[in-house]
Formats: sequence, structure tokens, C-alpha cells
Amino acid sequence: MEKLRLSSFGERFAGPSGILELMKDLSEPPADPDSPLCMLGGGNPAIIPEVAEAWRDSLDVLMRRGDFARLVGAYDSPIGSAGFREAIAELFAKSYGWPVGRRNVAIVNGSQIAAFYLLNMFSGPFPDGRRRKILRRFAFLSDD
Repeated sequence: MEKLRLSSFGERFAGPSGILELMKDLSEPPADPDSPLCMLGGGNPAIIPEVAEAWRDSLDVLMRRGDFARLVGAYDSPIGSAGFREAIAELFAKSYGWPVGRRNVAIVNGSQIAAFYLLNMFSGPFPDGRRRKILRRFAFLSDD
């Protein structure tokens, strides 16, 4: 059987990375059972009772209005709900004075993929031949 061949991007994407090492470390319990080390996860939030209650209240409203099935079973546009993006833009404008609109808000499926998108959108080779870097001190970014 022929070995699966990956593109250059695929090899880089599937190869060793800092985040994979971190996830491996986080999934292994401490070798010493008496270790004071507490495994808190790799970004999983703590359960805060007041926040959990706010989520329950919001879900209750969605259930009573009949919007819950649409929320969990229907897709919004590929760029996310226009109303939600507008609400986020208004929050940022009000809270931080940022001149943003819903076109400036992207909804992604997690912070790691958001960082991946941003790093790849604004660094690396550009169509005009230039190459840009965002962070110089990490080993996975080249010096050219």
C-alpha cells in the first residue's frame, strides 16, 4: 500500500509543534502520585456558578421562545450570525471605543484556530514576494 503523501503545508501542519507538545504534557498525569502539581487542563475554563446560572437562564429563554432547536440544529452563514456579530461590535465600540462594525468580527471555533488563521493571514510569504513575521523569538518561525 502506498504511503499517504502530504503537501509541504500538510507536513508542517502534521509535524511536531509546541501546541502538540503542550497537549501531550497536559494529558499525562504527574509521575509522582504525591506531586503537588494540579492538572487544570489546556484552556478548559473553571465552572463558575454565577456564569453557569447565566448560561442556564439564557438557554431557558431560548427554550421558551422556541429558538433552541435553531441554535443547535441549524447553520448560520459561514461568517456567523449577523446579529451576533453586530452585538459583539457594539460591545467593543461601547467598552473600548473601537470603531468596529460587524464586518470586523469573525466567529471561529476556538482560540487556537483563531491564532492559526491570524498568523497565516498576516505572516509568511505574500503575493508580491515579501515575507513577514509576527513573532521573531519562537523557533518555528524562520529568520528570513
